[in-house]
Amino acid sequence: MLATYAERGLRRLYRRGFRYKKAGVMLLELMQPGLSQPDLFTATPASDSARSVRLMDTLDATNRRMGRGTVFIDGQGVRQTARPWLLRRAMQSPRYTTCWKDLAQVT
Repeated sequence: MLATYAERGLRRLYRRGFRYKKAGVMLLELMQPGLSQPDLFTATPASDSARSVRLMDTLDATNRRMGRGTVFIDGQGVRQTARPWLLRRAMQSPRYTTCWKDLAQVT
């Protein structure tokens, strides 16, 4: 079903003569409300699921009333230009263990 809608959207957006770059989108944890496969190793009581639904409903209602993006989950990230209160990272240490470009090079 999702692939059908994605293909339909692509057909509407595609313009001959433009150069396109291959990209991918991952849609994780898609499920119908109330239907979820519990994790084998984590016991999640039904009350946690109901609480999560209420939380998402509250976030959605707040954003509808106050404007899109007013409240968001931290995993969505933030834009520096829209959030001047972000930490400045000019003096941030290199990330030798997590970023290839920060590895020291011997010439």
